[in-house]
Amino acid sequence: MLRFECPAVRIRRRTDLVKGTDTWARIGEGVNYVGKCHNMNCIARKGQVSIEMHFGTHRPNEVYNFGQIYCPACRQPFKPDRFIFKMCSAKIDFCIKGERPDSLLLSESEPMKARKFGQAGLMAVYTHLIIQVDEPGVHPNCDELDSLPMYRKSLLQRKASKLLSSDSFGSLATRLTTDSVQGGMDPEEILYIQDSIANRFQCGRKVVDTMKGLRHGALNVFTDIPPIRVFEWRGQVHTEDNR
Repeated sequence: MLRFECPAVRIRRRTDLVKGTDTWARIGEGVNYVGKCHNMNCIARKGQVSIEMHFGTHRPNEVYNFGQIYCPACRQPFKPDRFIFKMCSAKIDFCIKGERPDSLLLSESEPMKARKFGQAGLMAVYTHLIIQVDEPGVHPNCDELDSLPMYRKSLLQRKASKLLSSDSFGSLATRLTTDSVQGGMDPEEILYIQDSIANRFQCGRKVVDTMKGLRHGALNVFTDIPPIRVFEWRGQVHTEDNR
Protein backbone atom coordinates (compact mmCIF):
# COMPACT_ATOMS: atom_id res chain seq x y z
CA MET A 1 0.00 0.00 0.00
CA LEU A 2 1.50 3.31 -1.08
CA ARG A 3 1.96 5.97 1.59
CA PHE A 4 2.48 9.58 0.58
CA GLU A 5 2.24 13.10 1.94
CA CYS A 6 -0.31 15.64 0.75
CA PRO A 7 -2.24 18.63 2.12
CA ALA A 8 -4.43 17.80 5.12
CA VAL A 9 -7.95 17.71 3.68
CA ARG A 10 -9.44 17.95 7.19
CA ILE A 11 -8.07 21.46 7.52
CA ARG A 12 -10.33 23.59 5.38
CA ARG A 13 -12.03 26.93 5.13
CA ARG A 14 -13.91 29.06 2.69
CA THR A 15 -11.80 31.99 1.64
CA ASP A 16 -11.89 35.07 -0.54
CA LEU A 17 -10.13 34.39 -3.81
CA VAL A 18 -7.52 37.02 -4.56
CA LYS A 19 -7.07 37.37 -8.29
CA GLY A 20 -3.39 36.98 -9.05
CA THR A 21 -1.59 38.66 -11.94
CA ASP A 22 1.38 36.27 -11.97
CA THR A 23 0.93 33.26 -14.22
CA TRP A 24 2.65 30.95 -11.72
CA ALA A 25 0.14 31.86 -8.99
CA ARG A 26 -3.04 31.82 -11.08
CA ILE A 27 -6.02 29.87 -9.70
CA GLY A 28 -8.23 28.27 -12.34
CA GLU A 29 -11.63 26.62 -12.17
CA GLY A 30 -11.57 23.18 -10.62
CA VAL A 31 -8.86 21.95 -8.26
CA ASN A 32 -5.46 23.64 -8.01
CA TYR A 33 -2.29 22.25 -6.41
CA VAL A 34 -0.65 25.07 -4.50
CA GLY A 35 2.74 25.23 -2.82
CA LYS A 36 6.08 27.02 -2.75
CA CYS A 37 8.95 26.69 -5.17
CA HIS A 38 12.24 25.99 -3.40
CA ASN A 39 14.45 26.75 -6.39
CA MET A 40 16.54 29.70 -5.15
CA ASN A 41 16.98 30.94 -8.72
CA CYS A 42 13.25 30.94 -9.52
CA ILE A 43 11.49 34.27 -9.89
CA ALA A 44 8.49 32.81 -8.04
CA ARG A 45 10.37 31.42 -5.03
CA LYS A 46 9.13 34.14 -2.62
CA GLY A 47 5.47 33.53 -3.38
CA GLN A 48 3.08 30.67 -3.94
CA VAL A 49 2.96 28.69 -7.15
CA SER A 50 0.02 26.66 -8.42
CA ILE A 51 -0.92 24.13 -11.06
CA GLU A 52 -4.43 24.24 -12.52
CA MET A 53 -5.70 20.67 -12.60
CA HIS A 54 -9.25 21.67 -13.59
CA PHE A 55 -11.96 18.96 -13.70
CA GLY A 56 -11.89 15.17 -13.75
CA THR A 57 -10.42 12.49 -11.50
CA HIS A 58 -7.12 13.29 -9.82
CA ARG A 59 -4.70 11.13 -7.82
CA PRO A 60 -2.15 13.53 -6.27
CA ASN A 61 0.25 10.73 -5.29
CA GLU A 62 0.60 9.55 -8.88
CA VAL A 63 1.11 12.96 -10.46
CA TYR A 64 3.65 13.85 -7.77
CA ASN A 65 5.60 10.59 -8.03
CA PHE A 66 5.61 10.82 -11.83
CA GLY A 67 7.08 14.33 -11.65
CA GLN A 68 4.01 16.07 -13.03
CA ILE A 69 3.74 18.69 -10.29
CA TYR A 70 6.19 21.41 -11.27
CA CYS A 71 6.58 25.14 -10.85
CA PRO A 72 5.07 27.02 -13.82
CA ALA A 73 7.87 29.60 -13.59
CA CYS A 74 11.00 27.40 -13.57
CA ARG A 75 9.61 23.93 -14.36
CA GLN A 76 11.16 22.42 -11.20
CA PRO A 77 9.10 19.88 -9.18
CA PHE A 78 7.43 21.07 -5.99
CA LYS A 79 5.33 19.40 -3.31
CA PRO A 80 1.86 20.96 -2.90
CA ASP A 81 0.77 21.81 0.64
CA ARG A 82 -2.72 23.13 -0.21
CA PHE A 83 -5.61 22.32 -2.52
CA ILE A 84 -7.80 25.18 -3.73
CA PHE A 85 -11.20 24.47 -5.30
CA LYS A 86 -12.74 27.22 -7.46
CA MET A 87 -16.14 27.22 -9.22
CA CYS A 88 -16.59 23.47 -8.91
CA SER A 89 -17.92 20.64 -6.79
CA ALA A 90 -15.83 17.73 -5.61
CA LYS A 91 -15.86 14.39 -3.88
CA ILE A 92 -12.70 13.53 -1.98
CA ASP A 93 -12.15 9.89 -1.00
CA PHE A 94 -9.24 9.51 1.38
CA CYS A 95 -7.66 7.39 4.05
CA ILE A 96 -5.17 8.90 6.46
CA LYS A 97 -2.51 6.47 7.67
CA GLY A 98 -3.74 4.55 10.70
CA GLU A 99 -7.39 5.57 10.25
CA ARG A 100 -10.47 4.30 8.44
CA PRO A 101 -11.35 5.41 4.89
CA ASP A 102 -13.51 8.53 4.74
CA SER A 103 -14.93 10.94 2.19
CA LEU A 104 -16.18 14.50 1.97
CA LEU A 105 -18.23 16.52 -0.48
CA LEU A 106 -18.06 20.22 -1.35
CA SER A 107 -19.49 22.67 -3.84
CA GLU A 108 -18.44 26.26 -4.54
CA SER A 109 -20.21 28.43 -7.10
CA GLU A 110 -19.27 32.02 -6.14
CA PRO A 111 -16.68 33.44 -8.58
CA MET A 112 -14.62 35.23 -5.93
CA LYS A 113 -14.82 32.54 -3.25
CA ALA A 114 -12.85 29.32 -3.01
CA ARG A 115 -12.42 26.33 -0.74
CA LYS A 116 -8.92 25.98 0.63
CA PHE A 117 -7.76 22.62 1.99
CA GLY A 118 -4.55 22.17 3.94
CA GLN A 119 -2.15 24.53 5.65
CA ALA A 120 1.32 25.58 4.58
CA GLY A 121 3.92 23.43 6.30
CA LEU A 122 1.42 20.90 7.66
CA MET A 123 1.07 17.65 5.71
CA ALA A 124 -0.96 14.48 6.24
CA VAL A 125 0.19 10.95 5.43
CA TYR A 126 -2.29 9.11 3.20
CA THR A 127 -2.66 5.55 2.01
CA HIS A 128 -5.44 6.57 -0.39
CA LEU A 129 -6.52 9.89 -1.92
CA ILE A 130 -8.72 10.38 -4.99
CA ILE A 131 -10.33 13.70 -5.93
CA GLN A 132 -13.28 13.75 -8.34
CA VAL A 133 -13.96 17.31 -9.59
CA ASP A 134 -17.09 18.35 -11.51
CA GLU A 135 -19.19 21.41 -12.24
CA PRO A 136 -20.74 23.23 -9.24
CA GLY A 137 -23.74 21.40 -7.81
CA VAL A 138 -22.90 17.94 -9.16
CA HIS A 139 -21.72 16.94 -5.68
CA PRO A 140 -23.70 18.31 -2.71
CA ASN A 141 -22.03 20.53 -0.16
CA CYS A 142 -21.62 18.47 3.01
CA ASP A 143 -18.33 19.56 4.57
CA GLU A 144 -19.57 22.00 7.22
CA LEU A 145 -18.44 19.95 10.22
CA ASP A 146 -15.63 17.87 8.76
CA SER A 147 -13.07 19.95 10.62
CA LEU A 148 -13.74 21.74 13.88
CA PRO A 149 -11.39 24.07 15.77
CA MET A 150 -10.36 22.68 19.13
CA TYR A 151 -9.71 25.44 21.61
CA ARG A 152 -7.46 23.29 23.72
CA LYS A 153 -3.84 22.27 23.69
CA SER A 154 -3.26 19.27 21.41
CA LEU A 155 -1.68 16.19 23.08
CA LEU A 156 -0.18 13.04 21.66
CA GLN A 157 -2.61 10.20 21.01
CA ARG A 158 -0.23 7.62 22.43
CA LYS A 159 -0.30 9.41 25.79
CA ALA A 160 -4.04 8.83 25.92
CA SER A 161 -3.76 5.13 25.08
CA LYS A 162 -1.09 4.61 27.72
CA LEU A 163 -2.97 6.43 30.45
CA LEU A 164 -6.35 4.88 29.62
CA SER A 165 -4.90 1.45 30.35
CA SER A 166 -3.34 2.53 33.66
CA ASP A 167 -4.73 2.48 37.18
CA SER A 168 -5.09 6.26 37.14
CA PHE A 169 -7.88 5.97 34.59
CA GLY A 170 -9.74 3.41 36.71
CA SER A 171 -9.69 5.58 39.80
CA LEU A 172 -10.70 8.64 37.81
CA ALA A 173 -13.56 6.76 36.11
CA THR A 174 -14.88 5.73 39.52
CA ARG A 175 -14.79 9.34 40.70
CA LEU A 176 -16.48 10.60 37.55
CA THR A 177 -19.24 8.00 37.91
CA THR A 178 -19.92 9.35 41.38
CA ASP A 179 -19.80 12.93 40.06
CA SER A 180 -22.31 12.08 37.31
CA VAL A 181 -24.95 11.31 39.92
CA GLN A 182 -24.47 14.87 41.17
CA GLY A 183 -24.69 16.39 37.68
CA GLY A 184 -21.54 15.28 35.84
CA MET A 185 -18.54 17.33 34.78
CA ASP A 186 -18.51 20.68 33.07
CA PRO A 187 -17.44 19.98 29.44
CA GLU A 188 -15.29 23.12 29.53
CA GLU A 189 -13.06 21.36 32.09
CA ILE A 190 -12.34 18.41 29.78
CA LEU A 191 -9.46 18.92 27.35
CA TYR A 192 -9.05 17.48 23.85
CA ILE A 193 -6.06 15.48 22.60
CA GLN A 194 -6.53 16.27 18.88
CA ASP A 195 -6.77 19.54 16.95
CA SER A 196 -9.13 18.15 14.27
CA ILE A 197 -11.82 15.49 13.93
CA ALA A 198 -13.29 13.27 11.23
CA ASN A 199 -16.79 14.00 9.94
CA ARG A 200 -18.13 10.58 10.98
CA PHE A 201 -18.15 8.47 14.11
CA GLN A 202 -16.70 4.95 13.93
CA CYS A 203 -20.23 3.58 13.56
CA GLY A 204 -20.56 5.59 10.33
CA ARG A 205 -22.99 8.24 11.57
CA LYS A 206 -22.10 11.79 10.54
CA VAL A 207 -21.26 14.34 13.22
CA VAL A 208 -23.58 16.88 11.60
CA ASP A 209 -26.49 14.39 11.70
CA THR A 210 -25.87 13.75 15.39
CA MET A 211 -25.81 17.48 16.05
CA LYS A 212 -29.12 17.97 14.22
CA GLY A 213 -30.70 14.99 16.01
CA LEU A 214 -29.78 16.40 19.41
CA ARG A 215 -30.92 19.89 18.48
CA HIS A 216 -34.35 18.76 17.22
CA GLY A 217 -35.01 16.11 19.87
CA ALA A 218 -34.63 13.04 17.66
CA LEU A 219 -31.69 11.89 19.82
CA ASN A 220 -31.48 11.87 23.61
CA VAL A 221 -28.09 12.76 25.04
CA PHE A 222 -28.57 10.40 28.02
CA THR A 223 -29.90 7.33 26.17
CA ASP A 224 -28.60 7.61 22.59
CA ILE A 225 -25.11 9.05 23.12
CA PRO A 226 -22.54 6.88 24.94
CA PRO A 227 -20.39 8.56 27.61
CA ILE A 228 -16.94 9.68 26.58
CA ARG A 229 -13.79 8.10 27.97
CA VAL A 230 -11.63 10.42 30.03
CA PHE A 231 -8.32 10.21 31.85
CA GLU A 232 -6.32 12.44 34.18
CA TRP A 233 -2.88 13.69 33.20
CA ARG A 234 -0.82 16.37 34.94
CA GLY A 235 -3.75 17.40 37.05
CA GLN A 236 -6.21 17.90 34.17
CA VAL A 237 -8.94 15.73 32.68
CA HIS A 238 -8.65 14.82 28.96
CA THR A 239 -10.89 12.84 26.62
CA GLU A 240 -9.92 10.28 24.01
CA ASP A 241 -13.32 10.65 22.30
CA ASN A 242 -12.82 13.99 20.57
CA ARG A 243 -15.89 13.88 18.34
